[in-house]
Amino acid sequence: MKTIEKLVERGNQFLRQGRHERALEQYTQALKLAPRHPGILNNYAAALEKLNRLDEAHAAYELVQAQIPPHPGLLNNRGLLLMKLH
Repeated sequence: MKTIEKLVERGNQFLRQGRHERALEQYTQALKLAPRHPGILNNYAAALEKLNRLDEAHAAYELVQAQIPPHPGLLNNRGLLLMKLH
């Protein structure tokens, strides 16, 4: 398995386990290797949201949305976050 895939998989495992800070660390490392990868950015934003770092999560979701056509999961995540912000 490639390094990026390993980092993302570990991040996903940590996110499922509720270990959000560890998940964020894995996604951050993956983003260093693929800085504008929409899937990694989406997971990174989700980890930030779980850590209640809502402004940072919002910025990450906006980066993802600017790069890819609207995706229902992304729109749902971003919409739920906007409800928390307001």
